[in-house]
Amino acid sequence: MPFLIHLFQSKWKTHLLLFLLSFVIYFTYFQTAFLNLNTILTSIVDDSLKNYYTYVYHIKNDSNLLHFSGFNYPFGEHVVYTDCQPLLTFILHYLPFTHNYLIGIMHFLIFFSFLITPSILLMIFERLQFPRFPGFFISLAVTLLSPQFFRIFCGHYALAYTCIIPLSILLLLRYLQSPKRSLLIGLFLFNTLLFLIHPYYGLGLSLFSFFSIFLFEILQKRYRLKPLLISLFLGVLPILIFKGFMALTDDHPDRPLEPIGNTDFISSRSSFLIPLFGPFKAFLEKVVQSGPSHFEGYAYLGLASIVITAIFILTFPFLVRKSNVKKEFLALFFSAMVLLLFSFGIQFKVQEMLGVKISALNQFRAMGRFSWFLYFTLPFLIFPFLYDNFQRYISTKKLNQIFGILSLVFLSFNLLEAHYYFHMYQDVMWKDRNLFLEKCLNKNEKNVIQQVNTTKPQAILPLPIYFVGSEVYDRSEFTTPLIHSTIYSYHCSLPIVSLCASRSSISETEEGMEILNAYKKNKLSESLFTEQDFFVIKTNKALMEDEQRILKRSKLFASYDTTQYGFITKTQLLKPWLDPSIFEISKQNIFLPDSNHIVYLAHENRKPFLESNYLNYEMVYILDSNLIPSGTYNASIHFHAKNKTFKEMSGAFIVTRANASEYVWQDVIPLKVFSGFYDGFAVSERLIQLERNNKYEFMIHGNYDLNYKVSHFLLRPASTTVRVITEANDTIYNNYPK
Repeated sequence: MPFLIHLFQSKWKTHLLLFLLSFVIYFTYFQTAFLNLNTILTSIVDDSLKNYYTYVYHIKNDSNLLHFSGFNYPFGEHVVYTDCQPLLTFILHYLPFTHNYLIGIMHFLIFFSFLITPSILLMIFERLQFPRFPGFFISLAVTLLSPQFFRIFCGHYALAYTCIIPLSILLLLRYLQSPKRSLLIGLFLFNTLLFLIHPYYGLGLSLFSFFSIFLFEILQKRYRLKPLLISLFLGVLPILIFKGFMALTDDHPDRPLEPIGNTDFISSRSSFLIPLFGPFKAFLEKVVQSGPSHFEGYAYLGLASIVITAIFILTFPFLVRKSNVKKEFLALFFSAMVLLLFSFGIQFKVQEMLGVKISALNQFRAMGRFSWFLYFTLPFLIFPFLYDNFQRYISTKKLNQIFGILSLVFLSFNLLEAHYYFHMYQDVMWKDRNLFLEKCLNKNEKNVIQQVNTTKPQAILPLPIYFVGSEVYDRSEFTTPLIHSTIYSYHCSLPIVSLCASRSSISETEEGMEILNAYKKNKLSESLFTEQDFFVIKTNKALMEDEQRILKRSKLFASYDTTQYGFITKTQLLKPWLDPSIFEISKQNIFLPDSNHIVYLAHENRKPFLESNYLNYEMVYILDSNLIPSGTYNASIHFHAKNKTFKEMSGAFIVTRANASEYVWQDVIPLKVFSGFYDGFAVSERLIQLERNNKYEFMIHGNYDLNYKVSHFLLRPASTTVRVITEANDTIYNNYPK
């Protein structure tokens, strides 16, 4: 016991012990990860693989620090929108001796942030004059359930550094307690540079700094100009610098102004009160009686913290008048509460109530992330508050013993829940090899790399192609194509004719997807291609007809398991596909089924060929039974929307099937998946199976009160090319204008 007393009296020994204890806990649960930092990945699905890939590709293969060339060939992307942690990639780019250890470096930094977070939290407790012994265990307990750990499961590695918000709290507390110019400059640089780790960190910490200093001045009942200028310096100037930086360096046009999910990815009370794991999940769901929160707002406090918070709320009215909570920390707490309101989407509710739209606010999608500030500030309000108030009734020695026991109980509960937290996805996490390390590749992959490097193509063309992130269009069958394309993109230093990012340029997305449209001439992307071949990777996922046309012209050189590899020349890629059987419709707006089994409706004086509303079910065409033989057909339309937003493109092209015994929705074709883009409309086409003895309806429906119209409905046998000569003598092949 004297040894423990002596140990906790020594500040540096206490922090060393806390670091070692943190290491033991995390090493126990993640021994495989710790021992294989550079050879395994947390996951290779969706955001996980994408964020690994953008990070390693940009460091190794890009020469321009601000331009990411791996995705969206031939346009590329700005690094900030790839989630590749630009600040880290800028540094490692110039350290070539690290390039074989990039994954290990990232993993190390993430885990290291978890190991130092308890020490940072303990420093905050020390500044609030809270006893070191209970502060030791509470700091560790808070770290164990921190919401940033969940970001590893999500693949959001730039948001997984759990030490960042606590460090901001510590720096702000130090500045408020003892204003110094060095601290002020340090905070300013901290807030500014964090935009280049992840913009949400930069934005959140800048706003947190602004409100903290502003509210501290109000709590002091002083209204001076200097603190206001300082709050603007720390909280507004970093945002303006980042906005200026993006305006000067981002040359990708027309990014969407209103991303998907900005009113959905928010917090709720269940974000804090209901876990996704553990022995108390069912109990808390019954007590709270609320559905699960969106994962973006996840900030579960832990059962022990919930109980202590309840005690705090119950005793607060009786103790508040005599409390001696430090005003500098009250300012930090109230600042976290302001951000909590943002995390609940109050700005969207106010706009809805007033009937206005503020684009600057609506650009932020995942406002639920701002709830993390409350998670970290709440313990520093509750524990010191209770300690200071009970100190008036209980001796210091006795109170220290009580809080020492309380902190151990608190840690025990959090450790129990952390056990389930850490094992939540144990069956799928940390199971995959490092695809970006040559020694982890198999023989077949190395053979493909050798063949590709010999041929030297200009880019990779995965099939199916994927374009995710424009918020408007979405070809999102991308997990398997993403895996295969990123492997060869990294090792062969080749860009990919696909995109998985966020808020990407609408026009560049259209141009990228139009690589599938060989009928249209003079495409912008075509002028940017070189004369080299394209490397085609066909995965086991079903292809749309526009993708099948490319595969038929590709020259395959290898096939392993369910994946095929080949090349296609630029000429073959851009050459229009014309079937041997060509049927021509000349200067007719309506063509109904006959022996050629083709339906063509250019325009009709009815909805949805006239302006229509998504909320209604509008019939494009009804195909009676026994008019055409059974078989595979291609159904396509020209879709006209007023604006290019995710809501405008969120409708569906529905094909129903009916006979004497059933009526079903056979196909629901998302309208946001297009194959060709023209002035005022886009072409949507899909292969469908039709049976002779069934009746089919082709209709449009959506979920938003928005208007649209369609034209040029074409239903044709899959093996027949239809050439339309319009009244203006324009030519349309298979519903694609030349």
